[in-house]
Amino acid sequence: MAANEFSLFGLFPTVMFIFWGLFLLLGMYCLYLFIKLALRGIDALDIYLDEKGTGDCSRGKELRMS
Repeated sequence: MAANEFSLFGLFPTVMFIFWGLFLLLGMYCLYLFIKLALRGIDALDIYLDEKGTGDCSRGKELRMS
């Protein structure tokens, strides 16, 4: 066997490292989207509570004044 032969088993760790990196990036993007969704949910809850008239919603008062 020659030393410069192509081996599929030698390529496997590289492919796995690429997949690992892609899944890491995908997980970080999912975390970003989840945080964005949570912030929108908090804003929606503030608007709902402000319209309903219950609770102390200082953010809604600031929006009404401007």
